[in-house]
Amino acid sequence: MSRITNTTTSRAVLANIQNTARSLADAQDKISSGKQVRKPSDGPAQVLTALDHRSQIRRNEQLGRNVLDARSWLDNADSALTHSVTEMTRARTLVVNGVNGATDAQGRFALASEIRTIAEGLVQTANTKHLGRPIFGGTTGGDIAYDASGSYQGDQGKIARTIAPSVTVQVNRSGPEVFGTEDAGDPMNGNAFQMLNAVADALEAGDIETARSGLDAIDAATARIERAQVEMGARAKQLDEVHIRNEDVAIELKSALAEVEDTDMVEAIITLQAQEMAYQGALAVTAKVVQPTLLDFLR
Repeated sequence: MSRITNTTTSRAVLANIQNTARSLADAQDKISSGKQVRKPSDGPAQVLTALDHRSQIRRNEQLGRNVLDARSWLDNADSALTHSVTEMTRARTLVVNGVNGATDAQGRFALASEIRTIAEGLVQTANTKHLGRPIFGGTTGGDIAYDASGSYQGDQGKIARTIAPSVTVQVNRSGPEVFGTEDAGDPMNGNAFQMLNAVADALEAGDIETARSGLDAIDAATARIERAQVEMGARAKQLDEVHIRNEDVAIELKSALAEVEDTDMVEAIITLQAQEMAYQGALAVTAKVVQPTLLDFLR
């Protein structure tokens, strides 16, 4: 038969009070932090699931940044191509006026000068940049896609962005794909800049037949630029659709993460109230069971 002393009883009661106090503090912490999982020991399986969700959220956020960067590339390209089409249309109008029999030599000279100005402006447009990189320069590390004479300085490299799992999209077109290939031997069949300058030379020299043939060359160059613009527009539409999907995935992932680690407030409040009652009850019982002795007063 074992003997239970007052000291044994006191220690047991105090241990129970401490356990109840810890449970109460844990319930309070879950409510104040809003998290039911705060350390691995709270639920190893839940922690692993939460880490996996967080990893997926970070990947999805990176895809979102890729989409925004790709859209910036395409928006800059679309703006440049729209301006190029407008300028090519203007150049065509000038050539039509120039090959008109009513235009004299002085008039053709003025028209030729304006066409050369358009060609110079197109070179500047072809050097449009995104984040310091020429958008029509391929993967070149240089500052320009074309030099002042309209000679291509870039390469044929493709720039792609991953916008969704296993989905990439090309965000650039090289200069020759958009403005044509340089031909030093036959400028009229060269890139857009060479061709416009060749037409201007023909107008200035009074070579009406050559200038008139330039109309077909301008139409072909304009059609090539428009095809590039349509293609860029299709890619932009794809990006918009992927962006919407990525936002939906982000909401789903954050909801799943909240389901794993966030506190159910209704359940937590009920638990807190139960722990408070248990703690108050333990204190009340202890006050009756552990009575002070004479030694307590002598201390």
